[in-house]
Amino acid sequence: MVEYAQSWRKRLRIKHIVDLAKKELGKDYNEEDIQLIQKKLDLEMLKKWKLIKTTRKEYLKIVQKILRKEYVLKV
Repeated sequence: MVEYAQSWRKRLRIKHIVDLAKKELGKDYNEEDIQLIQKKLDLEMLKKWKLIKTTRKEYLKIVQKILRKEYVLKV
């Protein structure tokens, strides 16, 4: 099946944000730590990709699910 460039790009962006979050958080982190790092991730998305607020919010929700191990990202 052909993969659309937009969805592929979205997954790469999310992977980049997750990697950044894991690097900042380290091995042991909890829900409070995830909440604290959201502002930094939001700024990174705004600066790097100039994403609109709703898209950044959507990406942050996905990142939270990945960090809580509720969602697996396939890239």
